[in-house]
Amino acid sequence: MWIIKKLVHLPVKYIYVLIIGLFTSGVQAQADTLELNLRVYGEVYYGIETSGTTPDQRLPFVYNHSRNNAFAVNLGMIQINADHANYRFRLGMHGGTYVQDNYAGEPEMLRYFSEASAGLNLTSSGKLWLDAGIFPSHIGFESAVNTENPTLTRSMIADLSPYYSCGAKLNWKPNEKLELEALVLNGWQRIAPIPGNTLPSFGTRATYTGASSKLNWSTFIGPQGANAVREMRYFSNLFYTQNIGQRFKIIADVDAGIQERINGIGAFNRWIGLAAIFSAQLGKRSSIAVRGEWFGDQDDVVASFILLGADAATGVSLNYDRKIASGVQWRTEAKWTAFKEDPNNLLFPLKENSFFICSSILVDLNRYLH
Repeated sequence: MWIIKKLVHLPVKYIYVLIIGLFTSGVQAQADTLELNLRVYGEVYYGIETSGTTPDQRLPFVYNHSRNNAFAVNLGMIQINADHANYRFRLGMHGGTYVQDNYAGEPEMLRYFSEASAGLNLTSSGKLWLDAGIFPSHIGFESAVNTENPTLTRSMIADLSPYYSCGAKLNWKPNEKLELEALVLNGWQRIAPIPGNTLPSFGTRATYTGASSKLNWSTFIGPQGANAVREMRYFSNLFYTQNIGQRFKIIADVDAGIQERINGIGAFNRWIGLAAIFSAQLGKRSSIAVRGEWFGDQDDVVASFILLGADAATGVSLNYDRKIASGVQWRTEAKWTAFKEDPNNLLFPLKENSFFICSSILVDLNRYLH
């Protein structure tokens, strides 16, 4: 545990030097047994929304497909993965409107790393691994890469919880069905630690995978301010997926969090989010998905509903996917979001309900390097 804490609080530049150094030496020494995989991903989209903070910007809590009435690149990424029986490396760079919006609070030189991590196998069985660096978040069923998600746009619970993390994690897979993970992190979706904070954050993940289902529970605990103002955050995410035959799938997700108030001893602000998705494969090339969701945050802890004169939102969307070629996909989604008026908000008038339609072309190519 002492080693993990030291890794988390190392200056980030030293972590990068360690990762790149290990990667270079590993390739030279074990090139004959090292498996390399190159991934190239890109997504171009165009969307129109009836309500936004500015004519060219969508709702303030949206971090994916956030530009309005304009062609834009949501995410472009190139990543190389190296896997050996005893170690592994991940190094990826990215850009796009998602990066501009979601990484705005990070130091500029760090924003363009989608992933930069190194891992060591701690047992001869290969069931226990220690990884350190920048890696995808352990929370939720949706990721920044669109081809890994059931819908084109993200659920509110995805945009309002971490997409990435920085720190160290211990992953244990005792059998084929159960996977357990413990994490020490720099904070809630942070690469660089919070200025003035010396306390790490912690997370856990437990995943059980059955023949046609998956149950996942993830947690987070950590300070949201400097040492003098801790504002401890406690968060839980639970989702369940169920395949019905070869064509249908159901996903249900619930997020819940509490956070200490600055001037309230023993008092907490709360938020909760719900989402359900039903998807169906129409043929070899086409599929659809329907989503319903609700998010309540009357204390404006993670959602900027205050700017809309609201304290909760309900959303419904319909998604259509079409496979164009191997690694190339066309996705279109229509989404309607209604806002519940906050009677205590006298500063901002309630904006009209939002209707958003978006279309996107995605390219996701993988190549094994020998």
